[in-house]
Amino acid sequence: MTRSLGFHLYGGQVAYALVEAMAESAPQVLAAGVVSKGEVGALYRKLSAGRNLPWCLASAQLGVRRASLPSAWPLPRSQRPCLLHPAVAAAHWDWSHGRIDGGDLYLWLRAASLHWNRGQPGRGRAGTVPRQDQLRVALGHVLRRTRQERFPAVLYVEGDAPGGELVQELLESLGHQVRRLRRPPEEMGASPAAAGAGLAALDAEFPGVYAPAPRQRAAPWRSAMGLLALLSVLAGSGLSLVQESRLRAWERSPAQPAEALQEVRYGAPPVALQRLLKRRQAVLDALAGLPAREAEFGPIAEMEILSAADSDDIHTRVRHH
Repeated sequence: MTRSLGFHLYGGQVAYALVEAMAESAPQVLAAGVVSKGEVGALYRKLSAGRNLPWCLASAQLGVRRASLPSAWPLPRSQRPCLLHPAVAAAHWDWSHGRIDGGDLYLWLRAASLHWNRGQPGRGRAGTVPRQDQLRVALGHVLRRTRQERFPAVLYVEGDAPGGELVQELLESLGHQVRRLRRPPEEMGASPAAAGAGLAALDAEFPGVYAPAPRQRAAPWRSAMGLLALLSVLAGSGLSLVQESRLRAWERSPAQPAEALQEVRYGAPPVALQRLLKRRQAVLDALAGLPAREAEFGPIAEMEILSAADSDDIHTRVRHH
């Protein structure tokens, strides 16, 4: 079979590329675009036209390769190799067209991430650095991983992603030769990771592809977080009822001597109650956002919720698998 489908999952979107690879010519992109994850099944059936084309998915979680297929992935699950890192997939596509070689540092700059590959795709080092910090910091992380002083770099800046000139200037200031890569119109604007994934689906010997791990059971943090939320709600509701009862009793009393006023003033001030209620709502909001975070960054291994008695704010720390 000479045709396949490659997918690149990022955020809530899926870039796709229908690829054809013939022995006598370079691989070609026959169709490309971006769909939602829910539309992948119908798209596959349409482009396969009943032939069950091989497919492969490029995806990463917090910069490292994905261990298993994403939840609710609409294509049939299989133990065959069908996953690879998007940086490896993109480098594999450009390697197949002779745009990079084993001595190059391959950089793919996107609006939200910096993908990189060093050496032959699938055999060298590769990764993704989210652009949460300054671009200078992200590039420094890449250069530390490559462990060499000077080498040629091939830089592809996707669309209008900011920072391309800065990356080139930083590399050149460190003595690296930089070559900008521009994609030909016949690739139809396809994601290089999707195109490379499609190409890898046709090559059973490509070392960058791996089989997905079995689906893991629900993470243990769900029950613990649910219990924390319940306890928080009960504690807040109980304190709220007690405070309201005390205030109503105080309002109904005909006279309030100075001692009683002082006792009410120093008992349980409304400010403390307001802080507790705000902390409770912040905890509930943080828990409500976990499914979306897990869908974007992968299964959650650990979560901490921190606060202080004199604060109505919380701080969360989340570690993903």
